[in-house]
Amino acid sequence: MKRVITEISCPITKRESMKVFSKNIASIEPWKEITQQSYAPNTLISFNNDWNHFINFCLEHQMIPLPATPKVIKLYLNHVRKTRKLATIKRYCITISLVHRCHGYVTPVDHQEIKLLLMSIHNDKTNDFKQPAPFRKFHLDQLIEKLGNSERLKDLRDLAIWSLMFEAMLKRTELKLITLNNLDLQNPKSITLTIEDYMFTLSEETSLLISKWLNHSLITEGFLFRSINKHGHIHNQPMDPSSIYRVFRRIAVELNLSHSVIFSGQSPRIGASLDLSEDGYQINEIQSKGRWKSSAMPAQYVGQIAKRNVEMDKFKKKKEWK
Repeated sequence: MKRVITEISCPITKRESMKVFSKNIASIEPWKEITQQSYAPNTLISFNNDWNHFINFCLEHQMIPLPATPKVIKLYLNHVRKTRKLATIKRYCITISLVHRCHGYVTPVDHQEIKLLLMSIHNDKTNDFKQPAPFRKFHLDQLIEKLGNSERLKDLRDLAIWSLMFEAMLKRTELKLITLNNLDLQNPKSITLTIEDYMFTLSEETSLLISKWLNHSLITEGFLFRSINKHGHIHNQPMDPSSIYRVFRRIAVELNLSHSVIFSGQSPRIGASLDLSEDGYQINEIQSKGRWKSSAMPAQYVGQIAKRNVEMDKFKKKKEWK
């Protein structure tokens, strides 16, 4: 839902706020004020980082950031398009628009020339993405061989995560919300996982890894996977995105892979799609196993770009740059 934020009405308050937002901002407190605390702290931190990036550009080129003219925005976007991803550029535009609206100005991003420029950037960047490294069965086998006899809680947890996410092709959001209520643990060698309308009978390998994690962690209720601090203490809350991110960044280190190989929470779905494709599965079958609504993503993962483009055209809606 779009947040309704009232612009600053008091001339004195507006003038003081503009002074603050015309230079680098060190904290999120000014953001709380202009947005009436409508956003979460992490979102405000992102806004602040993006705005400071824009401010630095304006200061370097001796331009006025607030209110910014369409010419300033055009120069800025042509500057960032060289090094930034499309999603980042969109986020910059959202931040610039927000600051202008809060101070009672028409956002320069709405100018027709900027809309055309953004469409050009969108077209240039559509296929300009780097897919995370695929996490495949042979990676999992190597990790189990290396860490399978470990008694460290972190090793036990991470092995269970890697194996479960690969086998069930789970999303990060699905993983973090799994509780013991989602599991049938009657047979430790054949655990059943239920997520919404889907039921997975897990392999003996994955089942035993989960059972070992539960036995050592002494978790008897609540979330299956949780953060572990440096003292080995297990938290009660589910893992946050940064914790899951670190679990997957760890893979390259454990397997002595190049620094250019970057795994993420997306990697098991990519790797499993590739393995299934090489085993003879068709795209629609992979789509079903991965619970995708369309075949666009599995087609992208296995390299069928033409198929992906057809599917993307079916589902995408034309976005107006506002």
